[in-house]
Amino acid sequence: MAEPISVPVHSVRQESANTFVLRFDWPLDHRPGQAIRLQLPGDSKKRFFSIASSPTEKIGVEVAVKTDGQPALRNAIQQLAPGTAVTVSGPLGALSLPPALDRPLCFIAAGSGITPFRSMAKYLIDQRALPETWIFHSAKTPEGLVFRSSFEKWGKEQSELHYIPTVTGTYNESWQNETGRISEAMMRKHVQVDAQCFLLCGAPAFVADMEALLLSMDIEPTQIRREQW
Repeated sequence: MAEPISVPVHSVRQESANTFVLRFDWPLDHRPGQAIRLQLPGDSKKRFFSIASSPTEKIGVEVAVKTDGQPALRNAIQQLAPGTAVTVSGPLGALSLPPALDRPLCFIAAGSGITPFRSMAKYLIDQRALPETWIFHSAKTPEGLVFRSSFEKWGKEQSELHYIPTVTGTYNESWQNETGRISEAMMRKHVQVDAQCFLLCGAPAFVADMEALLLSMDIEPTQIRREQW
């Protein structure tokens, strides 16, 4: 990992009620799935965030920042203006796509854990290397499904991409997708061929539960890649 440097903020947009997407003018050479360490003005903590943007997009670096229960972080983000300098370092992290991209993939994420999979999916699409791919995304409410609109758009454009969002908490009658925790029944309902690599990302308890689920389904440990925060 490189030494910390100062880079300017390009833009800040609110992705959901509690999630912001920050873009930095930073031509970082990174692999899909990697992360950066970030410190914002007014926030004393150095925090780690997965990179949401694909290296194929040439837009600098984007990260999704969830601010639930973190008023200091939310305030620091709301104070950011284009051109503001922030301290960053990276890339870092070992979560990555398998070297062979000719076999089916399955991404499983909770909340903002979807972030590295946004990078990976866009990379595969741009490289015309997208195999049959399933993306299971769990959140408490539909509003918590970060990057949902992007995945739904790509799913309509790419017949190989299957986005399966599920809500474990409150929703209204307009919600027509899955509900409840990701389960064996839900996975077998949607995954119609044997996926060869399963990538997991989310809070430690979620990742542990999903890994245990896959192992109970006779998925080999070598087929599972994981990242937790």
